[in-house]
Amino acid sequence: MKKILAAGALLLAAGSALAQVYVGASAGGTRFDLDATGQCPGPGLKCDRNDVGARVYAGLRFTPDWGLELGAHHFGKSEVSTAASGTVLGKAELKGYHVLLANRLDAGNAWFLNTRLGVAMNRVEVSEPGPALRDHKEKAAFYLGIGAAWQMSRSVALRLDFDTTRGEYAGEKGRVSMYSAGLEFEF
Repeated sequence: MKKILAAGALLLAAGSALAQVYVGASAGGTRFDLDATGQCPGPGLKCDRNDVGARVYAGLRFTPDWGLELGAHHFGKSEVSTAASGTVLGKAELKGYHVLLANRLDAGNAWFLNTRLGVAMNRVEVSEPGPALRDHKEKAAFYLGIGAAWQMSRSVALRLDFDTTRGEYAGEKGRVSMYSAGLEFEF
């Protein structure tokens, strides 16, 4: 994965004189459909799979429609707690890096449709209260994103996106998704 990120960074640096460079950030609600703690669902347990996540990225458009994006994501966490007292029994969170091929389709009137497809190196971290357990697992997975953008000015766009990838821990696999809003700046 480090070789892929290094090659992507070199490609961004080499092509920046010939193409459009952009950076962006977004944040929004996440859904964690991965039971990394192995406890949900269970009798007397509450499983909170919704959280807040974020994504930052830098990209290079080789043509007005196609580009390459490098970025980092944190898709929030899920928590397992007792239903009666709310005592947290375990947490799992997903974060990582991604390299994506990005497509932007002009939809007219300053609107664009975006698609992104690539690979992510995801890290699932699991923890329980006290010194009992703190562990993680890293694994490459596909990454998919779709959305729309409104070009507010020549160099600033408002984006509404849906991003999804998969996580894995101790044999448990699941999708982690984020609906987000953010800003993108072109240079």
